[in-house]
Amino acid sequence: MSVWNWVSPYAWGLLAIGSVYVIGGVLGGAWNPLKLVEGADGRPSTSKFQWLFWTVIVLYSYVVLYVTRARFGYDDAMAEIPTNVLYAMGFSAMTLTAAKGITVGYVNSQRLTKTAARSPADATISHLLTDDEGFPDLTKIQMMAWTVITGVIYLSRVIQLTYANIHRDADLLQMPDIDKSLMLLMGLGQGTYLGKKVTSMDSKIDTGGGEAVKPGS
Repeated sequence: MSVWNWVSPYAWGLLAIGSVYVIGGVLGGAWNPLKLVEGADGRPSTSKFQWLFWTVIVLYSYVVLYVTRARFGYDDAMAEIPTNVLYAMGFSAMTLTAAKGITVGYVNSQRLTKTAARSPADATISHLLTDDEGFPDLTKIQMMAWTVITGVIYLSRVIQLTYANIHRDADLLQMPDIDKSLMLLMGLGQGTYLGKKVTSMDSKIDTGGGEAVKPGS
């Protein structure tokens, strides 16, 4: 019996994510998952979370589908990664990089002052949807909403494909693509988020209560 038959493909996917988490904890000391999306100001970064979200989704999906194929002896890598899946990962990385560059640029030009979180209560996961002052940020909410909706729909398609092929000789099983309409909505959310980030930093802002730092989001 193949090693891939010992546990379900879904468990193999979770094992892959868990292995990456353990490696990150051992080598980088990032045992708290929130540390993976934390900016230099100590608050969770929306753009970092989006990038991590898609990394986990794609890693899990690839492993689950690969194991489903490998159960029947198809140990070769899947032929290709769908275009929109690559775009989703690329756009999330681009949003992360652009958000970092915009904020650091404003800080370096002294048009913006950012301060570190004053306490753990000032750096909760709710900051993914709020600004530094704790008010709801509609651009973050929009971007996160379409990101999560798209990710959940994609993951459900992967599970459906796996379930349908788990007892078949699935030699042609490949990763599904993301619907173009969802890609458009997610891209619009990212663009709005970055646009607001530029326009909202036209004046010097000081959130107060801590040492000024260069943020990571």
